[in-house]
Amino acid sequence: MKTKKVQLLRLLQIAKAKKYLLFIACLFAVLHAILTLAPYILSYEILNQTTSNDLDIKLLKTYVFYTIITVVISYLCLYIALIFSHMAAFEILYNFRVLIAKKLASLSIGYLQNRATGELKKILVDDIEKIEKFIAHNLIDIIKASIMPIIILIYMFIIDYILAIASLIPLIVFFLWLLVLFKTKALQEITKQYSKSTKKMDSVIVEYIRSIALMKIFNQDANRFKNYKNTVEEHTSCVKEYIEKNSGFYAIIVSFISNSLLPILAFGVYFYFQKEINFATLLLFLILGVAYLKPVLAISTLANSIFITYEAVNEIDNILEEKEKLILNNKKANFKNYEIEYNNVSFAYGKKEVLKNINLKLNQGEITAFVGLSGAGKTTCAELLARFYDPQKGYISIGGVDIKSVSYSSLIDKVSFVFQDNFMFNSTIFENIAMGKDVSLEEVISASRIAQAHDFISKLENTYETVYSKEVCLSGGQIQRIQLARVVLKDSPIVILDEATSFSDAKNEYEIQKALSEVIKNKTVIMIAHRLSTIQNVHKIVVFNEGKIQSIGKHEELLEVCDTYKFMWNNYINSKEFELKGSDK
Repeated sequence: MKTKKVQLLRLLQIAKAKKYLLFIACLFAVLHAILTLAPYILSYEILNQTTSNDLDIKLLKTYVFYTIITVVISYLCLYIALIFSHMAAFEILYNFRVLIAKKLASLSIGYLQNRATGELKKILVDDIEKIEKFIAHNLIDIIKASIMPIIILIYMFIIDYILAIASLIPLIVFFLWLLVLFKTKALQEITKQYSKSTKKMDSVIVEYIRSIALMKIFNQDANRFKNYKNTVEEHTSCVKEYIEKNSGFYAIIVSFISNSLLPILAFGVYFYFQKEINFATLLLFLILGVAYLKPVLAISTLANSIFITYEAVNEIDNILEEKEKLILNNKKANFKNYEIEYNNVSFAYGKKEVLKNINLKLNQGEITAFVGLSGAGKTTCAELLARFYDPQKGYISIGGVDIKSVSYSSLIDKVSFVFQDNFMFNSTIFENIAMGKDVSLEEVISASRIAQAHDFISKLENTYETVYSKEVCLSGGQIQRIQLARVVLKDSPIVILDEATSFSDAKNEYEIQKALSEVIKNKTVIMIAHRLSTIQNVHKIVVFNEGKIQSIGKHEELLEVCDTYKFMWNNYINSKEFELKGSDK
């Protein structure tokens, strides 16, 4: 685990060439802190003049003029410091987001699937915003709060070292408390717990918002949403624990510092009556005693910001330092053919073994269906071909070439994956189909025709320039056909279909099946099938059971020799009969 110092210096690394913005911000923050003392010094001189028997009006006016000027310049320096700190903050935020985006793009699809949306949202949005607040605002406050007490104390020692020592008593107590605060492992641990509980709560809130419609259908309210309720309670307990561990000690320190004038007043009054100091000096020390401890008190508040920023940088670095799950090569793929072979492939999610010694050959240009009960390993087996993950044992080859020996980008150029859960960007239909490819409208229309999507797209208000949003009413089957149009346009020799008709009614299923017959022509196809009616005529059906291949064959053969397939088929027939009986009623 990195120290806080290293983590905060990490911000300078991220600033890159623009780190000079931070230096300028810090420089003007220091100037602001120095100039803040000037009005106190000049006020002291003014007070000395007004209580002097030899009053110099011209000198008094000069002091007043300089007081006004220094106040103006001081706040001008603060204004400049804030401008540059905000510029630096935005630059660092930009660099962080670019780095994270690049890192996420380089990680395996499996890694992204296993991270909750709310968790990534917290890191990409919330944690980065915390860093922005720290750099743009808190950093200037920390510099000011650190410099001002030092400058004021130096001046106090110049005027009267005994009173200056008296004023140090609350400061010494404060820094002892601050040292304990930063060294307390319990506080560091509760800060980590707070960050984790916030991340978890963000994930649950996203899940809750997404499930509101479903909850309304089943008449569920927030109190009955156990996961949400328990997570909020857990977060509340974490916050309470943080407050309980700090509030008592913090209150004592604040009370002590707030009454810090007592030692100055005690010593000052004594020296005043002893004629060792004049009234102007006593008043100056009473004013400076408050002035130098006010920023010190601010440090105690800013300490929490340092902890929060440290945790935010740590969360971001955890992603940036995430080790690649995939072995990456730069070698361009040069497959002689598109025959796929699994050679003794085994794979586990953590300690849970999902696939065990899979040996399978898929012929070029043939359609192979993967079937099995839930959790049998059929989807994982297909995902390994697209390198969502890499197997722990064995290897997968295309045309005799190990897929790990070629670059990921050149492999994925040869493989199209039609997901069961469809995703549409908040962009035009054209851009959703083109997916960044430099293609013409005619090419997109041609792909849409093959995917049976052109008819409904042409009926949209702006046809292919219609921007997809919640207001654009597209059915699940229509979105599925747009996804198929993407596959047509990509024209990869290998296609993986994860139940392409899952969101379809009878009419849409017919349209999709019609589109599929065009999409998969002369391609090597893997169909992850849940509706067994869609795979009766495929070249080969692979039945998975508990991570192993139980049987391989055609539909009629498997009904004779494979108990699992026969069981699944009978369940499918019974479900269809149930639907028919229900419709008769």
